[in-house]
Amino acid sequence: MKTGCATTGCAIGWAVLIGCLAVTAGCGGKQIPFDQGVVTGNWQVNMVADVTGSQRNGGGFLGQVGQGVNGAFVLAGSCAGTGNVSGTVDRQAVTLQFGQTGQSLALTGLLSTDGSTMSGTYTNNVTTCGQFETGSWTATLVQPVQGSFNATFTSNQGAGTVHLAGTLTQQPKPNGGTLALITGPLTSTDSTCLVSPTGLPITLNGSITGTEISFTASDPQNSGLGTFSGTVNTVGKSITVTDYKFGNISANPPVICDSGNGTVTLQ
Repeated sequence: MKTGCATTGCAIGWAVLIGCLAVTAGCGGKQIPFDQGVVTGNWQVNMVADVTGSQRNGGGFLGQVGQGVNGAFVLAGSCAGTGNVSGTVDRQAVTLQFGQTGQSLALTGLLSTDGSTMSGTYTNNVTTCGQFETGSWTATLVQPVQGSFNATFTSNQGAGTVHLAGTLTQQPKPNGGTLALITGPLTSTDSTCLVSPTGLPITLNGSITGTEISFTASDPQNSGLGTFSGTVNTVGKSITVTDYKFGNISANPPVICDSGNGTVTLQ
């Protein structure tokens, strides 16, 4: 008796199906399963209004469980402020709602196949600090700031160049939030201004939101030996320091021994 699969056509059909499953779990192209938590992390966000071209930049952390997304963003620019984020991710389709005092943004868009960017359009339907608007938005995943580093700071007070070293550890934020803490030890062999009066080890305590990052240096008995802030690149390996200050920062008024800018490079 002849069966339906005893044909060349049937064999070819099975071969195509098996090959398709092996490559993409379907013949429709690469897709990201919604349950991988791919949007969990720190995002740098940019929004551009259609009519005025005005921009709002900011960042924050999202946490994904199944298709559900929760977190918070901090936005600068017009209608600046902090608000909660909720929404869903289904394969590449992204829907987010950002709400804060004065505005409510509905964002829709697509997640890239590698999970590193999101982009789409938004509407601002409820606002007391501006007008109804539509626009475009993009978000880029910022990798955690982790590992040993070396830094070169250049004084604008005539003190030349100083060098720092240490290790940074970024706090996980699997449930999302406005910022994550970053801590680690700090040393310098040639700075005469970043010095612990007690001789105790110096520690960095900082925070990151999107690409914005800032630190305070202290020892167990002195809360303000120095500060520096700037922006980190999206791979988390280079910090451009736009402003640093060393001295007795916690004094009133602060006593500044040295200030300037610099670069921190992580290994």
